[in-house]
Order: sequence, then C-alpha cells, then structure tokens
Amino acid sequence: MVALAGMLVACFGAFAQQTPPQKIDSLEQWITNYPKQDTIRIKKMIELEFLYYSHSPNVMGKYADEMLELSKKLAFQKGVLRGLGFQVYALIFKGKYKEATQKTFEKLDHAKKYNNLSDVMDSYAQLAYIHSLSESSKEQSLKYFLKVKEIYEIVSKETPNYDQEVALNNNIATAYANLKDYKNSLFHQKQALKVF
Repeated sequence: MVALAGMLVACFGAFAQQTPPQKIDSLEQWITNYPKQDTIRIKKMIELEFLYYSHSPNVMGKYADEMLELSKKLAFQKGVLRGLGFQVYALIFKGKYKEATQKTFEKLDHAKKYNNLSDVMDSYAQLAYIHSLSESSKEQSLKYFLKVKEIYEIVSKETPNYDQEVALNNNIATAYANLKDYKNSLFHQKQALKVF
C-alpha cells in the first residue's frame, strides 16, 4: 500500500512538468493501469477531460460516461456534475445541439437538487452557449446569460471572480449586439472594462 502511495505521488509530480500532449498520454496510461474504481480515478478522468477540452476537443467526452456511472455509484456529486458537463461539451463539439440541451437540463436539475450554485450558473452558461451556436433563439441565449449574471451576483458576494465577471459581461454584450440592441451591448462592454 505504501509503495502504491509513493508511486502515485511520484506520478503526480511528473504530471506537473509535462507538456499537454505528454500529460494527456500519461493520464490515459495512469487511468488504464489504475486498479481501483474510486474517487481518485474520477478526479484523474476529470483532469484528463479538461485537457481534452483545451487541447483535443475532438476526443472530449471519452471518459464522461464512465465518470458519470462511477460517480453515481459512489454518490460523488462533483463527478456526476463534471460527467454531465463533459457529455454536454462533447455533444456541442459534434453539433448535436438538441441532445446537448437535454443533457444540460439534466445537469441543471442535478445542480439545483444539491444547491450547487456554481454548477447551476455553469449550466445556464452552457444553455446560452448552445443557443448562440445553434442560432435557434438569440433571445434565449441572452435570457440564459442574464440568468448566469443573476446567480453570479449572489455567488460573487462571497468569492468574486473578476475574470468570470469580465467574460460574462462580454457574453451579455455580444448577445445584445446579436439582437441589434447596441445601447445595452455598449453598457455591458463598459461594465467589462470597469472590472478589467
């Protein structure tokens, strides 16, 4: 057991010094060789899916189903939410907006059930993003971004995230511009600049 723990610590240290493609390969190998079905495995799958998101979006979602199934079995809420989230992004990347919307509502319901405001906010942002890409409803995209802002204002009282606030105001400005409401678009661009 001590040898396994030492090996894991050595592996974790090696991950930090690698380039993204090397890190992806190392994590994939680690997951393949890791014998347990536990939260450590799930956390490594989450880390790997984030790397896919940034560096190999065509592979994204590879571990999402396994992550979701194992997380449900272990009642690991973070893993359930991340699994659903990665499924959504994989569907978006494939242009399957209807399925992505359905999966996002599943994630939203789960986040609300556990009063996880951060993931409620993320779910609304995903819905806004889906609507902006699919162009199914520019009004819906704006509606969801405004919902994100409403929740952000609650969450940010405890822990403000200025990068997130800038991005949010920029997204709202873009949504207003898509509706040709340039006055509100300019207002939110100015809000983003103030925070920046």
